[in-house]
Amino acid sequence: MKAENLVLKIINQILIIMNLFSKSLSVLAIVFIVSCSKDDPTPATTVTDKDGNVYETVTIGEQVWMAENLRTTQYNDGTPITAIINLNEWATQSAGAFTSYANAEGNMDAFGALYNWYAVNSNKLCPTGWHMPSSVEWKEMENYLIANGYNFDGSTDGDKTSTSKVAKALATSSGWSNSTVPGSVGNSDYPEYQNKSGFSALPGGYRYHDGTFNYAVFTGYWWTTSGQFTGGSLGLGEVSISSATLTAIYNNGLAIGYHNVNPRIGASCRCVKD
Repeated sequence: MKAENLVLKIINQILIIMNLFSKSLSVLAIVFIVSCSKDDPTPATTVTDKDGNVYETVTIGEQVWMAENLRTTQYNDGTPITAIINLNEWATQSAGAFTSYANAEGNMDAFGALYNWYAVNSNKLCPTGWHMPSSVEWKEMENYLIANGYNFDGSTDGDKTSTSKVAKALATSSGWSNSTVPGSVGNSDYPEYQNKSGFSALPGGYRYHDGTFNYAVFTGYWWTTSGQFTGGSLGLGEVSISSATLTAIYNNGLAIGYHNVNPRIGASCRCVKD
């Protein structure tokens, strides 16, 4: 009898242990299932500036760019950027400043702000984790587009000085002045290539270093952090000393232009992710 009781006790202990083990396995299984059911984090497709403006982004090759022109009125540390309306004040400003095209608030919404290069050179213009691109980074984007069939004719050769034809693939389908040049931004031909990259370039024009405005709907200009880049003269106040580089896309153009200009010029800005 004692032996039978002992056997029953042993069996009971074994059952208790097995029950506990089974419950532990169930808990582990639930944890595993829940953890596996969670989706991987989705990469951010927007970025927000210090003003709270939210921008769409686009991945081109290994770079992530803003797909809209910057329109912040503050540096990323919260310091206000000086807004200048007066022509003479703009012409003599040697610190960071911004404006909207023709000083019209509606143009700020449509095209973004126009910043002088001193604001760009602050290294605080873009949201944290983003930066203003160099001309090399612009060229990297252009080369990627050329190599991957974004020339309007589908060719995969060319460079900024000869046969690059990617401007149409970078520009929006509206807002640009018409052009009769085949494959150009302002021509309605090759519609499948218009803004194929998703970069959504806009013809925001620029503010000349004397404070006047020009070329909205005809040209978009974007600052880089570079200077002393070789470029032709297009009446943009280009100088060989104390100059900064901007890029340009024209309504009648095929490629990205690169120009050394007076740092007091007001141009659009696009940020690229660090």
